[in-house]
Amino acid sequence: MCALYATDGSDVFTGILPREAESARAARQMVDKAVADWGLSELAETARLVASELVGNAVVHGKGSSIRVTVARVATDRVKVAVVDLSLQVPQIARTDEALGESGRGLFLIDALTPRWGVDEFRWGKRVWAEVAPPPEEQPVCEIPMWHTIAAQAMYLAALLAVMSALAYGFATQ
Repeated sequence: MCALYATDGSDVFTGILPREAESARAARQMVDKAVADWGLSELAETARLVASELVGNAVVHGKGSSIRVTVARVATDRVKVAVVDLSLQVPQIARTDEALGESGRGLFLIDALTPRWGVDEFRWGKRVWAEVAPPPEEQPVCEIPMWHTIAAQAMYLAALLAVMSALAYGFATQ
């Protein structure tokens, strides 16, 4: 594993690992190191899960003897975890019934946990990536009915008076 700077100046940790299940542990360690260095420890749990799932998919469906794992800081509060392998097969999210089985949950989970993920295709293989960001802040729910404001009450009263006047005029002209 080594720390680099991308051409755009962003921080990047990357490493070439054997295409085997044990490499998921090394990928998680890389994530831990990266997010700790960047002061983004709140992203660690999700980023570790994403790294494990991406490495797992590359081990099962990839080709070649090695994979490249990259953790890049793409914003002040966001990281991108990516795994490159030599397979041309583009991964698909499992259908809901398949995702409930013993395998096939990787991209289903990544899609649920991250704001963006994707696949970059190359002549010789692909890079599968996902961005990890803090969860969105919950917006407070306003439980005050709209007629509790003075303006709303005035509009309601004006509409009610208009309807009553129209009805009274209608009855008066008959």
